[in-house]
Amino acid sequence: MMERRVSEESVMSVLHAFKSQRPEDTVAINHMVRKAERAIDIYTKDKLLHKEIGVATLLHSLIDLAIDDRGKHYVAYAILAYDGEEDPAAFLIQLAETWLTYLLCPVKASGNTKKGISSSTRHSPHTQETAQLIEGASRGDQKAFHTLLRLRQGDRCPITGNYGIEASMDFVRSQQAFHGATIACHILPFSSNYFQQPSESLDMIAAWGSFDVRKLAGLKTNGPSNGLLLRADLGPMFSNFKLWFEKTNAPDTYTVKAGDVFTEYAGKVVTFVNAHSEGIDLPDPQILELHAAFSRVLYLTGAGEYFEAYWRDMDELRVLASDGSTRLDSLLYGLGLMR
Repeated sequence: MMERRVSEESVMSVLHAFKSQRPEDTVAINHMVRKAERAIDIYTKDKLLHKEIGVATLLHSLIDLAIDDRGKHYVAYAILAYDGEEDPAAFLIQLAETWLTYLLCPVKASGNTKKGISSSTRHSPHTQETAQLIEGASRGDQKAFHTLLRLRQGDRCPITGNYGIEASMDFVRSQQAFHGATIACHILPFSSNYFQQPSESLDMIAAWGSFDVRKLAGLKTNGPSNGLLLRADLGPMFSNFKLWFEKTNAPDTYTVKAGDVFTEYAGKVVTFVNAHSEGIDLPDPQILELHAAFSRVLYLTGAGEYFEAYWRDMDELRVLASDGSTRLDSLLYGLGLMR
């Protein structure tokens, strides 16, 4: 029996309607989640998107890894809208496809378009210069962004303990440590062009991740709260959502986690501190939590690997621009997510 198709527009109307839903208490949300999980198991068992991504795995992951109860409420509410549909399976498949297209694909693409930033600046700025760096970084000055992270972290990768090549050799030897190239990475690697994405994508992140990424537009994208200085080999893993930081109960303390890449540092516990005398913001816990949630969904569902395989095979569709912008319509078309 051929499955009916459900239009993207009908799914989008359900997702838009969630905005008008009043917050539910934890008991009510847990009840909705249980019903949604049963529906997933009944209607989407063995169903695949593009012959590779399990619909049930994707929907379960979005419930399990939502940042908080509001995010779980959002996913469960949308899933339970299958009730009354002529073909519940077709509705849930299209729902999963819509989240793959508008929630996961743009975020993963943003990680593929940003490169780490390095600098050869050696001196340690005084108070006025630090303020100028913060202002410069907020305007998009990537060298200022890198220098701020160097100052905050004392020229050191928080995972490996390696000092950057800018640190003096005598100092590194006195610390019985090692040199290693470091790069500045954005936690959420969104260029200014990312915020030109369809509003549906930004709305989905806000609903599922309980964080309005529009707050990062403009001034805060290049702020130190959205950045980390990492050893050069670990930076691309982090930017591509293959390595992440999982929060612990201690303030500003995280466990390093890795997906489908090997690193000896997986499981290491790190604490972020400000090594500079001036006030430079530490990595924002909310932004790190959202990065971790996306990393885990992309890994557990295989969606991250799926996107990368297509972009490799099609030479990244020749649409990844040097300024970090992405023609989302072309990316989605190449992935078979747009028709």
